[in-house]
Amino acid sequence: MRRRAQKPVALGLELAPQNRVNEWSFAEDKTPPKSIELTLNKEKAMKNLSSPGFNRRHIILRLNGSLVLLLIALIFAGCPVGPTGISKEEPPDDPPAPDPVIYTVTFNVNGGENVPSQTVEEGQKVSRPADPTKRFHSFAGWYSGQALSEVYDFETLVTGPFTLYAGWTFKAAAVQDYLEEFDDEDEANEPVELVLDTTLSGENWNALLGVIASQDRNIKLDLSACGRGGQRSSNGLDENGTFNPGGNTGASKIVFLVLPKKAKAIGEGSPFSPAFGSFGALETLEGGGVETIGGFAFSDCTRLKSVKFPKVTSIGDTAFYKCTNLESADFPMTRSIASSVFSNCGSLKNINFPAVIFIANNAFSGCGGLKSADFPKAQSLGYAAFQNCDGLKSSSFPLVESIGELAFSNCISLEGLTLGGKPPALGGDVFAGTGSGKITVEVPDVSPYTASISQGGWGVNEDTFASGNEPKYGANHKRIEIAQKQ
Repeated sequence: MRRRAQKPVALGLELAPQNRVNEWSFAEDKTPPKSIELTLNKEKAMKNLSSPGFNRRHIILRLNGSLVLLLIALIFAGCPVGPTGISKEEPPDDPPAPDPVIYTVTFNVNGGENVPSQTVEEGQKVSRPADPTKRFHSFAGWYSGQALSEVYDFETLVTGPFTLYAGWTFKAAAVQDYLEEFDDEDEANEPVELVLDTTLSGENWNALLGVIASQDRNIKLDLSACGRGGQRSSNGLDENGTFNPGGNTGASKIVFLVLPKKAKAIGEGSPFSPAFGSFGALETLEGGGVETIGGFAFSDCTRLKSVKFPKVTSIGDTAFYKCTNLESADFPMTRSIASSVFSNCGSLKNINFPAVIFIANNAFSGCGGLKSADFPKAQSLGYAAFQNCDGLKSSSFPLVESIGELAFSNCISLEGLTLGGKPPALGGDVFAGTGSGKITVEVPDVSPYTASISQGGWGVNEDTFASGNEPKYGANHKRIEIAQKQ
């Protein structure tokens, strides 16, 4: 049976006006141009596509009166038809390669000149930077960790971000060259300022003091940026953060000293060998990171005038004993002062101890230059705590609970004392030897002090204690007058 030919369907596609010249002759040109724009007559195309005679296998396009047979696959195989034309999609390109993984490598120069960080592709190598420089040091290489124990291999492939650390070797000879530049006779009496940023191992510290010893000038030494380096208990700044100055003739030329910020403690001395005993010229001392000061640390530093330790919480026995020229002591966080810490510091005038709770025996005895003593949080005064402070005129202890024997004995200038609402327990002879006149004790409420002599001996104008007539104020004392604080 012969199949009846189906009627072709026109889509209504026409050449765009700009193409209606003989760029492409369907009869003569076998190869069409790379692109040809067709416009779609939507109404005609939709009508014909829905006609019963539509053959899905091919479509007839009418272009300038010519008939062109197009395979239906051009449309249904992905050639989109739009209001402005028909085109065949190119096959998709290969997917783009993923962006490389980039890591940042930073360089910690440990006080040297800056080295810029590098961005390195994963699997590649870090470029070795030019060697940095640092004053008074030679470069010792790049290390993988802060401990500077493993030299970095620049052949290593990068697998992640990291930091490299510069190692340095201290050159004492460079310090000597620097100090020898200051040979102007007109300034021979002026100290030379020396700021160091080095690992303060025992070796480096002793080498530095040796160089200073060779000079004819005094030194103002700033070690605040120096790091730990020595073994435990060695001279310098050890691995635990304890600063041990040791003995060296160079120390006698240091007049100003700033301790390393990484120094957490000052080592102990002994009665015959104070820790800073060789610092005979030292006048000013600062320790921004120090938290504890050992016993006999600065005993007999007779030229020391000013000490400042903002983080110290405790001071060991006799730490500043007989620092006869000490004028100022600033310890804002100290909570306890051990025995005889400032004993016989005759020039001490300005003290700052706002956090102290416990003041031990003889802590300030013999501080004749002290005019006032204010301890807002002190709860306990030890035996003879302020004995022989003959210049002391006023003291304030609003929270004190006990005052030890002879605490204010021989304070001949004492005129005023401020105490809290609860009468503190008294030791014997608290005000012995204060001479004639009166001491006005200001309190928030007089009645607890006058209610009973047995409340610790605070009876008005009374010299005796109820139990066994034990003298509480001592012989030759000023008259004690309890007064309501205004």
